[in-house]
Amino acid sequence: MVGQAVLGFILPWILAMIAVPLEMLVESGRQVIGQAFAFAIGAGGILFRVAGHVVRYSVAVLTHAYDIYIILPLHLERLVSRRAADASNAVFGTPTGNSAERTVPMKVPR
Repeated sequence: MVGQAVLGFILPWILAMIAVPLEMLVESGRQVIGQAFAFAIGAGGILFRVAGHVVRYSVAVLTHAYDIYIILPLHLERLVSRRAADASNAVFGTPTGNSAERTVPMKVPR
């Protein structure tokens, strides 16, 4: 019985003391949450911008790497086909190279 009387007297004082800070927390919480949300949006923008640059330059590096990778087989194919053409031209007696290279320059009379 005495415990209930003490709680009946003390509990309203405890709740009153908690209500003021709780009210201030609710009022200032909106500002705090708004500032945190604005910070998160700004940080997300920076992160996405950095990620975009990383992807952009990674694609450029991969493109150049592919160009380097593919040029060797193409160059070897050109060398092999040129040697095969030179060998077949040597057998059949046909001249090699461009027809413009085989023409004799015309002599102009003076």
